[in-house]
Amino acid sequence: MKITDMITRSLGLFLAFALSGLEAEAAGGKIQMSDGQVIAAKEIRFKKTTQEYIVTMPNGTEIPVPKARAKAVEIDKPAQYDQAAAAVTSGAVDQAIPMLEEMASACFMLSPWDARCIDLLGFAYKKKGDNPKAAAAYKKFYTSIANASSITTDMQRRAWDAFIVVGDKTTLSQSVDAAIAKGSRENAAAAHIARADMAKSEKNLQDALLDYLRVVLLYEQIKTIQPEALYKTAQCLEALRDPRAEDWRKKLIADYPQDPWSSKK
Repeated sequence: MKITDMITRSLGLFLAFALSGLEAEAAGGKIQMSDGQVIAAKEIRFKKTTQEYIVTMPNGTEIPVPKARAKAVEIDKPAQYDQAAAAVTSGAVDQAIPMLEEMASACFMLSPWDARCIDLLGFAYKKKGDNPKAAAAYKKFYTSIANASSITTDMQRRAWDAFIVVGDKTTLSQSVDAAIAKGSRENAAAAHIARADMAKSEKNLQDALLDYLRVVLLYEQIKTIQPEALYKTAQCLEALRDPRAEDWRKKLIADYPQDPWSSKK
């Protein structure tokens, strides 16, 4: 066994042991009221049955705040988040997942860690190879977070990839349609890529090609997405036995010579 593998394994075992004795704790933070008042709290949690935030003040007093009166809620990073993230990175996903499930529950409707815990949980399940549970975790993006802006484009793309793997076209379509209609230019470009990837997975190459080309032609200024769009356009044309595939491949290499997509076969 290589030394690096031994170190990784040892770290994983250590983190697994460390995590085994931990329980998720509610975090402190602040809540901004609709009237502009800002309340600093020792602890904030959301009560689903009554649709209100239970705010614990520094002196221990609990104050119920109706969701309708809370303009924004922001909590501190959960104490165990970094340990869980390190466990996932090291490969100790079986030990990290229960902790992440608890953290995702504790951070329900509490920005921005509601989205971040869901994202890490989905990634952990994907790393474990449990694609259905990864997709189920990512579906919580649409039911369990306080603010959609907490979901970054990278998080959203991981969710879309999970839906594509399990063939959940309904959830994917609803999400990408919303991103195209209301999201940022980067988010919309990524949504077109995801929709094309789903079409390609269903062998609908013509539909996939149209979306890849939309990104190449209509989102040319989104440089973070262009290399992938160019590569997949060429790949799709090649599958269709269209000689123009080589033109797009040459453009990819010429415009983005250092990008990893340029070296892909």
